[in-house]
Amino acid sequence: MNGGGMVMDRPGGPWKPVDQTFPALSHTLDTEVCIVGGGFIGIVTAYLLARRGYRPVVVEAGRIGCGAVRMSTGTALSQHRLRSAHLWKRHGESVARAYYDVHEDALSWLERTCRRLDARCDLKRTPSWLLAENVDHVQQLEEEAEAYFKLGMDGRMADKPPVPFTGLPALKMNDQIQLDPVRFCSKLVRWLSLENIQLYEQTRAVDIVRGKHPSVVLENGKMIRARHIVCATHYPLQHLSSRLQLERAAAGVFTMPETMEEGIFTTLSDPSWAFRSLSDGKLLVSGGAERVSRKTDPHVLRDELRRWVKEHFPEAAEEKIWTLQQVRTSDRMPLAGPVEAGKKDLYTATGFGPWGLSGGVAGAQMIADHISGMRNRWSYLFTPARFEAKQELPNVVRHAASYVKGRIQRRECQSLEDLQPGEGALVRQEGIRTGAYRGENGDLYMVNPECTHAGCEVQWNRVNTTWDCPCHGSCFDVEGNVLEGPAVKPLERFYTMEKRK
Repeated sequence: MNGGGMVMDRPGGPWKPVDQTFPALSHTLDTEVCIVGGGFIGIVTAYLLARRGYRPVVVEAGRIGCGAVRMSTGTALSQHRLRSAHLWKRHGESVARAYYDVHEDALSWLERTCRRLDARCDLKRTPSWLLAENVDHVQQLEEEAEAYFKLGMDGRMADKPPVPFTGLPALKMNDQIQLDPVRFCSKLVRWLSLENIQLYEQTRAVDIVRGKHPSVVLENGKMIRARHIVCATHYPLQHLSSRLQLERAAAGVFTMPETMEEGIFTTLSDPSWAFRSLSDGKLLVSGGAERVSRKTDPHVLRDELRRWVKEHFPEAAEEKIWTLQQVRTSDRMPLAGPVEAGKKDLYTATGFGPWGLSGGVAGAQMIADHISGMRNRWSYLFTPARFEAKQELPNVVRHAASYVKGRIQRRECQSLEDLQPGEGALVRQEGIRTGAYRGENGDLYMVNPECTHAGCEVQWNRVNTTWDCPCHGSCFDVEGNVLEGPAVKPLERFYTMEKRK
């Protein structure tokens, strides 16, 4: 569910980690609600339930608040590219309006909670812009603007956006949010700690047992028996795999000679790029997302990011680049709520794509409302029970094909002797395919490259210095420890720390 061995902070991301640490869980316990995953959604869900009198238990494989949220760009939006016009055409006015309203409500909740807790997380209301780069884009923006008008959304077309590289009209939406999401999480974590809510780090969930007596099974053999289990991990459950699509994108921080105009900007290009300024005036850029597969190369994503920044902000100086993973659903609508209709033992929240902060708050509210017996007027939008077998068949076939390719397609091995310090690659050692990494000091780390989740062969990620699975997105460090699921067991270690002679 959420990791393997001692899990350290994830590499990458512009945000400092949560400033509190918590113990590992070493005993079996009983509770009403267990939340698996101590990231943004897990912590928000725990906060919502605790304010209603519940005493949830939160378990996290690594550090609380140091997973996917540290890799995010810290924007909470109700402007989701061309989503409003698409939903209007496909599902009608009521769904399009509800989708906008649920995210607007999430933005208001973020702002209220920030004020209530005096969370100094650089939260700021700022406009968001969709940028056209050709005439076709302008027509698409005009169709989206028409949907804005019909739905009463706070946005309009503008003749020229405040960016230097396009003179075409843009679509502006007011009062969106940018913030430091980890500092916001830190404030929620501190409040939960003061309320004596049980938070556990370095506590890996390896299985969930459903039925009359639901329980979370931990790697150390202990269990958490709970009436309600919330799976708030990035890629949660294997049986949801056919509904989920994993994308990898690049992000980076760049210094600028002058502070750019305030706002959150997103291009309509393919691939799309988004950028904004940080509180210290630096430029944060993300994008280039593509579906994770054997062909996905993080090094290429990094180079594409560099090329785009150089073309559009030639004076920007690179400070830090990382890659991140985004989970989408097959119908592009998130999943949040009971995994099965009519059952209250297991809940999930995933599939938010690049909008995990606003969507994550909305999903956490839906789960908290369901557990506490409150009506949520938007829960039908995200319900996992909305999929039908006939609708899912093409996705199941596509997922199976991707899995088979991951199992049988293997890249050529390179020679171990050619491996330079700081490099990782698949090598053949004594006739066995091996994932090898040579540290900067010459130390050698060798692992079995077969992912422990479903057996696909992992790939070396030169940007994040990780082994990544192209089938379902599991990430492992150079010693094989799980950094991101769905894998729950580390890669088998063949050899570690041999000094090169």
